[in-house]
Amino acid sequence: MLASLLHFCSGQSLQNLSGVDIRRHFLCLGDVAKVRQAVEQDVRAASAALSGPAFLSGLDERQLGMIRTTAYEAHAPKEAAQLREAQAALEKVNTAGARLLADIGGRLKVWQEPPSAALSKLKGDDS
Repeated sequence: MLASLLHFCSGQSLQNLSGVDIRRHFLCLGDVAKVRQAVEQDVRAASAALSGPAFLSGLDERQLGMIRTTAYEAHAPKEAAQLREAQAALEKVNTAGARLLADIGGRLKVWQEPPSAALSKLKGDDS
């Protein structure tokens, strides 16, 4: 895929292309979909796109984030799956923690009252 995207007049072989050359080509392409396709299919393209600032490949930061996700999904699928699982677990922990704090927050007022008033409330005496 990368070979079909790169058309250099210099006649350089694909193995001799540097990240700079690949990023320069991405910049000239001006097409994020083609950059994404190249990154997905060739680890050298992924390395080139991710080893420099976004603007050197003709991307903005949001697009570079999308390219980064594409690269690790394509070239490290096992690790990408583990990352998604860890993020899902973290979200569950954050949600459970927020619920716990909300629950405790409602009880905190009772805990801060003098012992006799708190005891009365627990017994059901509202006097």
